[in-house]
Amino acid sequence: MLKLFVILIVVVIAIILVLARLRPDSFSIERSTLIQAPPEKVFPYINDLRNWAAWSVWEKMDPNMKKTYSTNSVGQGASYEWKVTRRSAMVA
Repeated sequence: MLKLFVILIVVVIAIILVLARLRPDSFSIERSTLIQAPPEKVFPYINDLRNWAAWSVWEKMDPNMKKTYSTNSVGQGASYEWKVTRRSAMVA
């Protein structure tokens, strides 16, 4: 009986490993939404990182996060870093 149980466990583990090996190494998630506004009205909210607080889900989760902007916060090459101020901010 014990031998049968061990064989069953080994077979189940082998099946799980084979199935995991057959899965793709990567995946992607895409989302889209339709914004009922002309591009010239929406673009400033996306182009300037300092405007992201108006719509960013992450900033709403922790409005006290510490943000550091690059020299240029607008357009190509702009960047910013943030630090979460409280651990519970990561739970939504």
